[in-house]
Amino acid sequence: MGFENDSNLDEVDAMVEADRDRRRLTTLSLKIQTALNGYRIPGSHFVYASGAHGPDYLSKDAAYEEHHLMRDIEEALALLVPPETGILTAPAVAGVFLVRGTTERIADRPGSCVPYMGWAEKDGHDGFKFRTPFRKRIEQGLGVTILEDVVTTSGSVSRVEDAIVAIGGRVLAVVCMWNRGVERATRRGTPIRAAVEVELPMYHAERGESCPLCDAGVPIDTRFGHGKDFLEARAKLGK
Repeated sequence: MGFENDSNLDEVDAMVEADRDRRRLTTLSLKIQTALNGYRIPGSHFVYASGAHGPDYLSKDAAYEEHHLMRDIEEALALLVPPETGILTAPAVAGVFLVRGTTERIADRPGSCVPYMGWAEKDGHDGFKFRTPFRKRIEQGLGVTILEDVVTTSGSVSRVEDAIVAIGGRVLAVVCMWNRGVERATRRGTPIRAAVEVELPMYHAERGESCPLCDAGVPIDTRFGHGKDFLEARAKLGK
């Protein structure tokens, strides 16, 4: 069977490439999940950045030290980033490494449009801000994709998105290595794409919901996460 014109050939090539990318992403996702499971610390009582409690902690900082694992994570994120993305950003500080590595993996792909890089810094008021050069690129209207390592409640990425929208920017997607809360979208409805989507137990004590770990008197773990901050804040309130 012949093809009428070059556009048909281009369509076939695009379909083949898309299928190859899907299969590659599936392979990477399984590798990443298996590897990250080795960094899960179970059976305790952790407090997460969102304020939620749970029995499992993913030691993502340790994962950053594994070069080959991070290469796989960056490649997976690059496959999930929308091709029309003009800017990659992430919450600092850990996000700086994700942005740089993912941008390099995008640059490795023939014909890819390599996005600008930048990151969001905390503004001291539970929000985020951008330095002037990067802020101007956002204001120019380039599509922004936000990177994150672990999404629990999408609170951090939603605040980054708020900062982008506040200066006239537009967010295309949130892309993360592990979605542990299985949130499908930010507060503004922006889709969340993840290399690994596995829900881990989580109790929203910060919303006034019952935490079975608290009810059972399981001590707060202060080795990882935000347990120490939680206990200090509770002590100040006299609890």
